[in-house]
Amino acid sequence: MALFGVSPRHYAEAAVAAEENGFESVWIPEHLVFPADMPATYPYTEGNVPPISPSTALYDPWVVLGYLAHATRSIRLGTEVFILPLRHPIATARSVVTVDRLSGGRVTVGIGVGWLESEFEVVGQSFSDRGRRTDEIVPLLRRLWTEDTVAHEGEHFGFGPVKFEPKPVQKPCPPIEIGGTSPPALRRAGRLGDGWIETGCRDLGELEAKLAVILKHRGEAGRDHLPFEVSTTGGLVQDRDSVRRCRDIGVTRVIVAPPLTGGRTNPEQVADWANRFADELIAAV
Repeated sequence: MALFGVSPRHYAEAAVAAEENGFESVWIPEHLVFPADMPATYPYTEGNVPPISPSTALYDPWVVLGYLAHATRSIRLGTEVFILPLRHPIATARSVVTVDRLSGGRVTVGIGVGWLESEFEVVGQSFSDRGRRTDEIVPLLRRLWTEDTVAHEGEHFGFGPVKFEPKPVQKPCPPIEIGGTSPPALRRAGRLGDGWIETGCRDLGELEAKLAVILKHRGEAGRDHLPFEVSTTGGLVQDRDSVRRCRDIGVTRVIVAPPLTGGRTNPEQVADWANRFADELIAAV
């Protein structure tokens, strides 16, 4: 269940409803800041118009997920997606390990490189090399979460030696699932990711073709023996048949959001929708 559109004061109730109705995970969107004038550069809609406005309220995803960790017992807690190259890797590693420890090892790190250039400009980060920074950050996060002492000298970051404690509950470390459908994103998901979060595919045929590219990169990187999640963000799933088709293609997770009523959804509506969705679609698999 994606919590986009649910009021933050109802996040806990929505997460509990998801947990009680058999959902595997809840997901929080993320942006750091918006410009006053939003450009039409969003890559996943017709006309490139983003589904958000400059006035959209933004919240720190790790604070929210820490709150949800206290409200729930078993459901996984994920970001869809955290813009990784906007922050220093040590700061991100610290936020993630905090939620991992508070939740007893239930956090999934969904990441992307970002699409909004002005968001990078506001915080003094380069937009043009954000992909290369991401490629450096992902393995560095895993080192911080697993190695006793870490020293790093890379193209974009350098530090150490440092001690990073505590280590995560999840072993060897929390999964990092990579979002995006561009060729670099597919390469990154295959060569570095523990999963892929699909966004913007027009049909299941396109999803299947892009997944084949990812699997090729996984094989070339020698990672095809490792666990790998494949998430679709719900636009391609309308009924039991489409759920089964997703499963047969290799999708392991469908991320869906409660329908909005008047721009917001109250907790009773979320609970009712979660119950009906579980009966109608989760039962399909």
